[in-house]
Amino acid sequence: MAVTLSWDDAEHTILRYDFTGRWTWDEFHDVLVQVVKILDQAPAEINMIADLSQSAGIPLNLLPNIKRVAEMAHPRAGLTVYVGTGGLLRAFGEMFTKIYPSAAAKYKFDFARTLDDARQILRQRQSQRKTD
Repeated sequence: MAVTLSWDDAEHTILRYDFTGRWTWDEFHDVLVQVVKILDQAPAEINMIADLSQSAGIPLNLLPNIKRVAEMAHPRAGLTVYVGTGGLLRAFGEMFTKIYPSAAAKYKFDFARTLDDARQILRQRQSQRKTD
């Protein structure tokens, strides 16, 4: 399977999607069903990392599929940080927020160059939430 799911940390506060090679939206949505089950059981917010650094590209129909994910946003889903996407996905993210503002309001996302950068973004976010 080209889309896999695992915990990124021992505390089980960050889920990580790994996209490798050529993958499909059906594979992604199958993994998303697992995520919803985990979030249903989670005692607190879970952040996510979507590591696309080993992906051979993003399948067609990106915007409608991201809209579908955003509309399914779980109340315990925190920030999703996309890794290794370059400027293309960032441009689509900006377009997504303009085209689907109500869906985008439900789906918090950011971008990072590396997996370590993504982890740093999430650590900073968790630290800020503790001080708020």
